[in-house]
Amino acid sequence: MIKREICIEAINLKSNKLNGYRLLTVYSKELGILRLSGSRLGGRSEAFVRNNFWITYSEKSDVHSIKQSEFIGHCKGISQNYEKLINAWQWAEFLEACSHTGEDNSQELFDLFYTCLEEADQMSAEVYEKKALILNLYFLWNLSHFLGYEPNLQLCQQNHEKCNCPLLKNEAKFHDLFFDFEQGGILCSACPSDLVMSTYSSKILGGIYKIFTELQNQNLKEILTKNLEINYQKPALEFAKKTLQKYLQVHAHHKLKSIGLK
Repeated sequence: MIKREICIEAINLKSNKLNGYRLLTVYSKELGILRLSGSRLGGRSEAFVRNNFWITYSEKSDVHSIKQSEFIGHCKGISQNYEKLINAWQWAEFLEACSHTGEDNSQELFDLFYTCLEEADQMSAEVYEKKALILNLYFLWNLSHFLGYEPNLQLCQQNHEKCNCPLLKNEAKFHDLFFDFEQGGILCSACPSDLVMSTYSSKILGGIYKIFTELQNQNLKEILTKNLEINYQKPALEFAKKTLQKYLQVHAHHKLKSIGLK
């Protein structure tokens, strides 16, 4: 087993004690998800702390030893607000469940996670109450994008042709819109061919498609200033969040414990 000492920059997702040692699950800029063990870490082992770690790394090992650590920063405002903390835990859980060690887009995923943490950390409680749903949608959508299975809004999952659905153009009445959680795309009962449903298909609100298109190719500042919480009712935004959560859960490599997706 070849071991090498390397330095990584990482954000702590969770921490457990084990025989006097700390077992950390972190997301690193260089290698994605990693599990590290070390002693005398103190505050550097808390969740959502950003550190440099010098570790003994082996590709065949599940846990890597921390030789030295250096504190970079901490989103203190998150730990002091219950709603912020719950959402941050959920982002961490999705990141752990859906990504892997050696992720090709680990830099982008690291930046996405930290940017969302930092934005939540800096918001006042009043602003966060208004913007939390938008921040959640931005994180979930871009997580699916960087992992390589962003929902496909251009093609109809029914006939794999360019989406020109009468329902989406507001020309069809009394038709249902569905989201295919396995393929990650739109199905519509107004499409010419017979609608084929599966256990991975679910009826969604028509406005969800429009919310998804708002999330495409937008940076976080643009999304937060577009006031989606005013343009779309809260139930529609909640439904969009649940749809993305369920979609990511279908593609996760283990079940998420803290998130109800019924």
